Amino acid sequence: LIGFAFVCYFGASYEQLYFAWYIKDKDRSGPVRACLLVYLVIMIGLYGLAYLLPIPGWISASLENKFYCIGDPSFKLGTSFMVLATVDSGNLYEMYRTTEALADRLSKLIKTAKVPILGTDVSGKISMWNAKAEELTGISQQDAMNLPLLSLVHESDKEHVSMTMQRAFDNNETCSAEFAIDPKGIQSAVADPAKLKKAILISSATPLVDNNGNVSEVVLICCDLTEVSCYKESEAHKSQLMSMVSHELRSPLHGIISIADMLLESETIEKRKQRLRSVCNCSKRLLELVSNIMEMASLSENKNGAHTILHNDPTELPKIIEEVVLLVSGSVDKRGKPYVTPETRLINNVTSLPVIEADAHRCTQVFYNLVTNACKFTKQGSITVASDTDPAGQWVEISVSDTGVGIAKENVKKIFEPFKQVDSSKARCAEGIGLGLAIAHEVVHLHGGELRVDSEEDVGTTFTVRLPTLMVDRNTVCRESWSVLAPRPPIMPPSAPRINTSQSEGLVSNRVRPLLLSVDDSEVNQQAVTGSLGKHYVVHTVMSGQEALAFLETCNALPEVILLDNMMPVMTGIDVCREVRKTHGKLELPIVMYSAAGDVKTMMEAFNAGCNDFLVKPVDQKIMVAKLQLAREMSAIHIRSMGG
Repeated sequence: LIGFAFVCYFGASYEQLYFAWYIKDKDRSGPVRACLLVYLVIMIGLYGLAYLLPIPGWISASLENKFYCIGDPSFKLGTSFMVLATVDSGNLYEMYRTTEALADRLSKLIKTAKVPILGTDVSGKISMWNAKAEELTGISQQDAMNLPLLSLVHESDKEHVSMTMQRAFDNNETCSAEFAIDPKGIQSAVADPAKLKKAILISSATPLVDNNGNVSEVVLICCDLTEVSCYKESEAHKSQLMSMVSHELRSPLHGIISIADMLLESETIEKRKQRLRSVCNCSKRLLELVSNIMEMASLSENKNGAHTILHNDPTELPKIIEEVVLLVSGSVDKRGKPYVTPETRLINNVTSLPVIEADAHRCTQVFYNLVTNACKFTKQGSITVASDTDPAGQWVEISVSDTGVGIAKENVKKIFEPFKQVDSSKARCAEGIGLGLAIAHEVVHLHGGELRVDSEEDVGTTFTVRLPTLMVDRNTVCRESWSVLAPRPPIMPPSAPRINTSQSEGLVSNRVRPLLLSVDDSEVNQQAVTGSLGKHYVVHTVMSGQEALAFLETCNALPEVILLDNMMPVMTGIDVCREVRKTHGKLELPIVMYSAAGDVKTMMEAFNAGCNDFLVKPVDQKIMVAKLQLAREMSAIHIRSMGG
C-alpha cells in the first residue's frame, strides 16, 4: 500500500510539473501559475514525508503532529496568496495585452486612414502626421514632426486656426476649422521641396486628455476639400465665361438684328427683303439658342449651391395658356412652315383656375416649351392643353397631350437631361438642341412642383405640370418691389438748361428732335442705335463711360435721355450711372440702361445705381422707343411741376 501511494504521488507530481512547464509560455501569466503548481508539488511532498517518516521511527509522532499543526494552515495560506497573485497578475496582464492591441490597432488606423490626420502638442508643434497627410501635402512624416502647424497654414487662415487650437486646448472642446495648407514657407526645412503641394482642408480638432485631466494634445481629423475648392473655382470661372460669351454674342446679335430690321423697313425690292428676313430669322434663332444655353447654365448653378431668383407674381395660368396657344398657332419653324400643321388641331381646354404664386415669365417659358415640343412631334391628330385643380386648393395641374410619335420607355428618363434628344429616326427630323424640356423640368422643380410624362410609342405623349398654389420657401422677389429697391435720390433743380422742342444749342442746332446721348463701346451697336432712333432723336454717340461724363460736364445743354450700355471696359454703365446721379437726379436726367446680361442681380445693381429703366439686348426697336419716350415724359412732368 505504501509503495502504491508513493507511485501515485510521484506520478501526480510529475504530471503537474510537466503541465506547469507546458503552460509557462502558452497562457497569460504562465510563470506565476507554474510557480503555483511547483509550490503545490513541494508542499504535498513535504506532507508525504511527514506521513512516512514516523513509520520507521525516524521522527516522533509528536513532531509529526506539530508539522501538521503548523504546516497545514501555512500551506493553505500560501496557496491562497499564490491563487490571488495568479488571478490579479493574470487580469493585469490581460488588460495590458488588450490595451497594447488597441493602441496598435489605433496606430495602424491613423497610419492607413484615407483622410489626413495630424496632431499638435501644447506648444503648437506637429506631433502626429499620417500617410494621407503626407500624400496630400508632399511633406514626409519625418519632415513634418516638430514643425509649427501654423508654418504650414496659409497666411489668411493663420488667425482662424490659431483661435481654433486655443479653444481646443483651453476649453477642452471639439472645434472645426477650414484652412489652406501652403507649405512655401517651409521649403528650406524639408528634404524634397519639389514634392510640396497646396491643399484645402476642413478639420475637426479634438483634444486628448492625460491622466491628470489636462489637454496634452489636439488631434485634427481632416477632410480634403482641394478638389471641391477647385470645382467651386472652376464653376466661378465658368459663370464668368458664360457671362462674357453671352455678352459677346448678344451684343453683335443686337447690332445685326437692329440693322437688318432698319434695312428691311427701307427696302423696296422684294428679293432683297426676303434675304433680309432670312438674316433676321437666323439671328433670332441664334439669339434663342444663346438664351436657352444661358438659361440652362443659370439653372444648373442652382443645383451646385447657387440660388436662382424667382419672381413671386400673382399668376393666372389660363391667361398664360391662352397667350401661348395663340402665339404657337401663328408661329413658324426655321423652314417657314407653321408649328401647327393643317392636319393637327391645337385645343385649349383649360378651365378656370385659382390665381397662384409663381414666376409668370418662367411659367410662360415652361408651357411654351411643352406646347412647341408637342407640335414638333405631332404631324396629324391633336394637341390638347387641359387643367385640373386640387379640391383642397393646394395645387393646380396643366397637361399637354398629343397624338404624336410617342417616346420609348427606355428613353423617357433621358428627355429631361440637357442636350439629350430621343435617338430615333422619327425624332431626329425635329429641330432643336434638346434644352426645352430640361429647362421646363428645372423651372417646375424650382417652384416646388412636379413635371411628369406618360408616353406610348406611336400613340402619343402627355406632359403634366403640377404647381403649388403657394410658392415654396426659395429666393423670390416681387416685381412690384423693383421700383423701391433703392431709395429715390433727392430731386435736384436742373443744373443746366434743358433742350426743348423749339430751340436747342450746340449739337441740336435748331432741330425739333430731342437730344439723346448713346453710350456704348460697340461701333456696330452705335450704328444700330443711330439708324433706329435717328427719326426720333438727335443721337450723340460716345464710346466709353469717361467720354460720357466728360460730355455731360462740357455740354451747353443736357440731353433729354441717356441710353447707357452696361458692359464696357474700364468703367461699366453702372459706374457711370452712379457718377451721374451725384449731380443729376433720376427725374432731371433719365437714364435707360441696356445690356446683354439680363440677370436679376445686374438689374438690381442698375436700379440701385439710379437708372430709370433696364432693357436686355437685343432690344426690339419699338420697345426701345417706347421706353425712352416714357422716361422723357416722366422727366417733363417733373420739370413742369418744378416750374421749368
